[in-house]
Amino acid sequence: MTRTNKKTKRVAHNAPVQSTSPRWICHHHASGSDIEAYVEKNNRLEVIAETHQTEFVDAHANAELIVSAVNDYEKHQKLIADLTNALELCLNSKGLSWEAEQETGVVLARAHRVVLGEK
Repeated sequence: MTRTNKKTKRVAHNAPVQSTSPRWICHHHASGSDIEAYVEKNNRLEVIAETHQTEFVDAHANAELIVSAVNDYEKHQKLIADLTNALELCLNSKGLSWEAEQETGVVLARAHRVVLGEK
């Protein structure tokens, strides 16, 4: 989708830890915001959603929220998978095995570092 006669401001978000495609980004303009994502079939970024400014809706904030949620999920997808596996290991044990306890401790420590913003 091509926009004309609109002054846009591109807002890029931090690169993911592990990613196979570019991150989602926002283009803000006076009447709202466009959200772009990589479309693998076309091998490029394309507008996939629009948010419109109204009296009661802040289009820029809504677009940023959507993009942030998607990019944060992508950035933390490996941690989420590891937490899920550790929990399943605990639930499938007939007691808390040494392996389950160690795996859970390691992944939980990683999760705490993410929550606290540490590396």
